[in-house]
Formats: sequence, structure tokens, C-alpha cells
Amino acid sequence: MANIVSSHIHPMRYMRNRPFARKAMQLYRRMVGRGIPTMEALQAITGLMMPAYNDGIMSLPFEKRPERPTAMITQEMSLAMHVGAFVEHGRNIFFLEPHIVELLDRTDLTGVRCCDIRLPFDSFHISFGDAFDGCLPGPPNKIDGAYITTHPQHGGSFQVVVTSRRLDVRNPDKPNRWPLSRDLYFYAPLDISDPEATIEDAVRKAVVSGEIKIQQTALAPDDDAVVETQSGPVLVRDVRHLTDADETAWTREALPTFRRALALVVNALCYLNATEEDGEERELPDDAPPDLKAQWKSPKVNLRDRAKAGLLERGFIPVVVRKSAPGQHGNEPGAGGEGRPVEAHWRRGHWRRQPYGQGRALIKLKWIRPTLVASDGSDIPDTPGHLYRLT
Repeated sequence: MANIVSSHIHPMRYMRNRPFARKAMQLYRRMVGRGIPTMEALQAITGLMMPAYNDGIMSLPFEKRPERPTAMITQEMSLAMHVGAFVEHGRNIFFLEPHIVELLDRTDLTGVRCCDIRLPFDSFHISFGDAFDGCLPGPPNKIDGAYITTHPQHGGSFQVVVTSRRLDVRNPDKPNRWPLSRDLYFYAPLDISDPEATIEDAVRKAVVSGEIKIQQTALAPDDDAVVETQSGPVLVRDVRHLTDADETAWTREALPTFRRALALVVNALCYLNATEEDGEERELPDDAPPDLKAQWKSPKVNLRDRAKAGLLERGFIPVVVRKSAPGQHGNEPGAGGEGRPVEAHWRRGHWRRQPYGQGRALIKLKWIRPTLVASDGSDIPDTPGHLYRLT
């Protein structure tokens, strides 16, 4: 069973390391709700960010401060819109257990059509925890999940914001780390307006259209520097404003990761569509306060409500855990059925569109999982196991 660490899950980390997060979410609820953000709402939330930005850069020598914070503030405001929609639609996080991440990363999307994807909520987050090894160019980081957001008014598209976690920042939950050591992320819209188009086409279109937007690593000295803050030293690593040429080069370098991360996100959506909800339950992160975890499971409603409020106050959100039947995910390359070493390789998984219902007019996705194959072409025997978490 994988550990669920709250600092590895972007929505929980965001609410703790952005000093303006709570007020921004309150403004979002009051001014946007479940509608489309207005210019008035964007300006109001931007107004919350500026004092926090000004406080943050006071740690930098005057000559090292950026001349124009516009790009960074605009991108932070955009990210806040996705987090706001996530909060407004119920704070639903689907946590993928590491074996699921590994297998979905080895699964092809060939043949899956746009009409096969049904979103469980209008806004939610898919968390890879610490399991995905993809990273974005720049400071040491690891991609840790994605926000999925759609507005009914937009019809044929949904927005994907792929998030990452900085690996060179101690205590990433501290609010005074912002904006000196922000996480990297990228945004991509997926157009699914043509129900018979393939998902691979939608991903390819997003990648080549130029609509993918990255968070510029705005802010900082030309060289790596250690900046003293109220809670101790912070490493600020090359977070300057990007020129157009820099951004083009960054995007070119990140392209393989873009494709892989987007494919993993869409495979995760297929997985949500293909698996049954039987056995689904919510669990708290392992690092949540033990006393509140105990109250959260209490049969008394007032204790549960009090625990829920206390957990949210501290930035902890229950995650959905979905159990799966044993499958082909306990194998390790190089291990034969009789203990003798073999040269093994992975046979990639795929999705089968399976007709069902009256007149077999409906389609559901069936996951043909990746399989380890021995050198003679035979499948390596399974080791039974369980898949645990989706929040």
C-alpha cells in the first residue's frame, strides 16, 4: 500500500504555501461560484496576490528584483482559477496508487475516442503522488498530478493543468516560500468537440497547436542563491523572466514530457471510466493529525463535522481510494517463473472499446493491462496484489 503524503498532492500543498490561498478561494466562491470567471473576479484575486508578492521579494536585494512581475502574477491568477474551480466542485482528488501509474504510463491510447471520456466532476484533481518520474526542465522537480476542469458553457473541451513539486525546497508547505520557489506547471486545452475523433488526435492537436502554456519561472537572481527568510534559508534557483526565445527552447525541451504526462492524464481518465465504483472509499493522508483522523471516523456526526473543519483548516483533504482486482502488476523484469533469470520486456497495454447494453449500442472501455513478456514470448506469471487509491 502506498503512502499518501499531503505535500505530494498539489491542492493540499497549494492551500498551505500560498499566503493568499484562503482569501482567494473565498473570493472565488463569492464572485465566480460554478460559473465562468469574470474580469472583475480576476482583478480582485490579483489584488490579493500583489501584497504577498511584494512581501516575498523583500528578501531579495533591490537590484535582483524583477522589473515586471506581470507574467508571474497573471500565471498565478490563472492557476488560482483552476484551484478555485476544484474547491467549488467539492475538492475531489483521485489518488493513483504507484502500480496504477506505472501501468497507465505503459498503456497506449490507440482507438480511444473523445466520446469515450466522461468526466466524473466538472473540476477535480488526479494525483500521481510520488510515483511518476516525469519532470519539467529547470529546477529539480517531479510531475505530481493534474487538475481537470470543464465549463458546461464551453461544451467541447476541457482544460488540463499538469502540476509539479519542487525537489530542492525544504518545507514546501511554508507560505513564506512563495514566490521565491514556486512549482512549475503547464496548461493544455483538450478539444473533444468531435466525438468520433480519437483522444490521440486531441492530445496531438494540443501539443502542436501552440496553446500549451507554461508557468514562467519568474523571479530571481541570475545565479543560484540562498535567500534568508523568516523561517530560514531558501534556495532560489534560476527563476528569472523568460524571453520568447527562452520559452520556445523550454517548450521544445519539455515536449517529450508534455506528451507523456498528457497521455498519462488521459489514461487516468479512461481508468476512471473503465473501473467499477464498488469498494470505493475515502481516506485521509497518512500525515494528517492522528487525533483529527480518529474523530473523522467517529460515529458521532458532531465530531466528524468538527474534524472535517479542522482538517480543512490545516489543508488536509480526504482522498478517494478505489480498490482493484489483482492483475498483472507484481512482476519484475528479469525474474522467470522457475526462479531463473530471463530477458523480459513489457508488452504495452491498450484500451478495448466494448459494446454493451440494448442492441449493443453503448460503448465501455476495457483495460488490457501491460504485461511482462519473457524472451520466448510467454507471459511471466502474475504475482497477486491489490490496487488501492483514487481520491
